[in-house]
Amino acid sequence: MNTGKITISEKGGVITVAPVKAAGGARTLTIWFDCNCPYCRRHWMDHLEGYLEEIEAGKLTLDMIPVAFLTEYSARAAMLLYSIIPYGVDVFFDAFHSIVWEGLPESQGNDDATVTHKLGEVYKEIIVPALNARGVDPKTIDTASQESYDKIKNNTDDAIAKGINGVPHIEQD
Repeated sequence: MNTGKITISEKGGVITVAPVKAAGGARTLTIWFDCNCPYCRRHWMDHLEGYLEEIEAGKLTLDMIPVAFLTEYSARAAMLLYSIIPYGVDVFFDAFHSIVWEGLPESQGNDDATVTHKLGEVYKEIIVPALNARGVDPKTIDTASQESYDKIKNNTDDAIAKGINGVPHIEQD
């Protein structure tokens, strides 16, 4: 992936991965997903590389909308992802890969220790080194802000209001 050809941003809960320079006829793909969904995991594993190639070529903009249909842990994972968007495509997709492709562990009842451990590993092993390399103190990053939680809640409420009752849900313009 040549991330010099890709930008990442977030507005209103929508994570936009776009080409730096769009080619004529570029399309937008919107994907509603849950970080804890095995079907979403399979979709990203099967298609993300192709999406990124199309974005690099200037042919696609990808709008990613995380929701929390399955568990509260879905929201916590998405909140972590929101917190690192300002630090670029590489950091985002390294964390995204670890959280979504590898998957969050299943929690046992109300015991969220396994999920907390996994998110802690992603933070410690991926995010901290990436931020340190950029001269950013990782302690300044709020991975569990109320603002991020509100974005996930609003995304989930919007999905339900639009009749989206399963993910991944894909819309193309």
